[in-house]
Amino acid sequence: MKRILKYLFYLIALGAIGVVIYAYVGPHLGEDFSRPQQEIRSTVTLDAD
Repeated sequence: MKRILKYLFYLIALGAIGVVIYAYVGPHLGEDFSRPQQEIRSTVTLDAD
């Protein structure tokens, strides 16, 4: 059981390192992680009585 937990910990650590590396290298590979931006307008009626 201890051996399985050790290998599971190593697998999770390698996965986390892989995600961090992909986040840094991704823009150089053509991936775009930015959110699409759009302007949102709505009318506001103020009651100033």
